[in-house]
Amino acid sequence: MAAYRRFCNKVWQASKYVLSKLPTDFAPSPQLDLASLSIPERWILHRLNQAALGIHEALEAREFSKSTKVAYQFFYDELCDVFIENSKSLLSDGTPEEQKSVQQTLYYVLHASMRLLHPFLPFITEEIYQRLPRKTDDAVSVMLAPYPTFDASLDFVSEAEDYELGLKCAAGVRSLAADYNIRADGAAFIKASTAESAAKVSSQLADIKTLSGKGIADVKVLAADAEPPTGCAVYVVSADIVVLLQVESQIKDIDAEIKKLTIKLQKTDVAITKQEELLGREGFEKVSDVVQTTEKKKLLDFVSAKENYERTLAEFGKMSIAGK
Repeated sequence: MAAYRRFCNKVWQASKYVLSKLPTDFAPSPQLDLASLSIPERWILHRLNQAALGIHEALEAREFSKSTKVAYQFFYDELCDVFIENSKSLLSDGTPEEQKSVQQTLYYVLHASMRLLHPFLPFITEEIYQRLPRKTDDAVSVMLAPYPTFDASLDFVSEAEDYELGLKCAAGVRSLAADYNIRADGAAFIKASTAESAAKVSSQLADIKTLSGKGIADVKVLAADAEPPTGCAVYVVSADIVVLLQVESQIKDIDAEIKKLTIKLQKTDVAITKQEELLGREGFEKVSDVVQTTEKKKLLDFVSAKENYERTLAEFGKMSIAGK
């Protein structure tokens, strides 16, 4: 109950933010101009589309807990934590045309979200719906408004995948910044080993910087053959993309830091071995899909952490040699 109370507060605050970003003479567009949408806008519309599809499937199967989970994750994790956060820079730094597009997208998604959440949060969604600018064909109550359904025109699969690559880069920067207590003037680098990946990341550099947190002052893309700066911690995003964060100023004793990372690496090796033994046990294939998915993800997380430690140790090794 406490968690969903906080969620209701999040719905209210997010709605206030969107309404505050709409001009006093704002008029909802009958149709979104799909051709002018940015990648972040296409991503949130795609996720809204997938949420509507997932909720319909769950409700038809009478999986009510699953339907609420899909609705919660879309609004909290994707709309609030990602798109609304990203929209701040889009609205402040974009051209007038880009700003108008973002305003229309924010309105569209909030309007659809109130209809999407209404079966689960009937009172707060009705209150917010009444405060929204009205389209000519809007119902007088959210109870009478059509429920969102899957819309093939908003199925931006390719653009969503590209944007999520940028989200992973930002998550990597935030993770490293938290590990090394970088709170201001952080310098991050993204190194892509293929031209295609470099192009995808470069086109989203401003979004990545925004989503990396206030402690990051600069994010740059390094050429595939470029040597990364010394003193960087490493986070592996994918097979051809790594994120690096300058942490040299935070390290007082490089040898002690190497020793600490070595211990973490050894513990991760042990965790990987145990996890592989668990997945390989006789009868494990008979456990529920949820358990299998959870345990397989744990193994992937351990393997990813191991690679991060190994890459960072290699970089710190260079610092140790240079210091001597």
